[in-house]
Amino acid sequence: MDPVNRCKGGPADEDRRWAELVEFTEDAPRGYFLRGDLAEMELEVIAKAQNFLDSHSFLLISGPHLFQAAIMEGVGEDLRSPDQLDAFIVHTEDSHGSPFRSMYLANSPLVNFAAYLTNCQVRLTALPLRLQSSGRIYRPRRGVPDENRRFRLFYPSQTHCVSFCSAFSSDESLNPVTSIDILIKEALECFQQFYTQFGIPFRIKNKAACFLRSSEAFRLDVEVWLPSLGAWIECGHAAFHADYVSRRLRSHVGMVDEGRFLSLVQGSLVELTPFLAAYLEHYASGPPDRLA
Repeated sequence: MDPVNRCKGGPADEDRRWAELVEFTEDAPRGYFLRGDLAEMELEVIAKAQNFLDSHSFLLISGPHLFQAAIMEGVGEDLRSPDQLDAFIVHTEDSHGSPFRSMYLANSPLVNFAAYLTNCQVRLTALPLRLQSSGRIYRPRRGVPDENRRFRLFYPSQTHCVSFCSAFSSDESLNPVTSIDILIKEALECFQQFYTQFGIPFRIKNKAACFLRSSEAFRLDVEVWLPSLGAWIECGHAAFHADYVSRRLRSHVGMVDEGRFLSLVQGSLVELTPFLAAYLEHYASGPPDRLA
């Protein structure tokens, strides 16, 4: 399917192509709907990403969109920050009838894997434990100009994300065949194989330490090129969290009294909305090959 192959030519044709494939609405902040072939293409990319991770031995798990405060704090989120206040969705009451906020929308794919591994004990022989998940993540967007509606696709407040997680023991004396270097190299190879097949410009860059999340010791970002902005936009990532999350959420290697914790390499293979926006922009004259 080539949803962008139907309209070729100059700016007028490009605007018509966007109008056929994306419907913007003012009923909700930064709202939009994917239409026709582009909506079908979104499903194809999700399936393609899931099959790709499955071929690399990542087991599919599913998770909720809402998480309790203990999980959010376990991954290092500051629930008092304005960004997190925007993520509250469920207002409930305690036994005395006093209102309190208890559930949070997932603002990163890490939350889903952290919840899955909370209070668990994983046998050493089961490591590395490779998991994948597919679902929406939610991020408040501030300071993004609204004069261009396409910014809603480039900087979405929510997007479908196909993500992965490798849990392992950092003690090489116990598991010498797995190390952070090996897992990061595997993540790099996965990014290169997955994005190369689409034929759009992408790059992988090392995230500066000042921009890391509190749980991250190291992070690589995958960025795609957007011609209309003349900028690179993040579309995926891989981060090393060491045992920061597992110590807080008690994710153990072996028995609890042994005091060993899982180390995590977690990332997003692809975030659908910015990826589709880049794909649609880059192939204004039609892609060289079919997506699927």
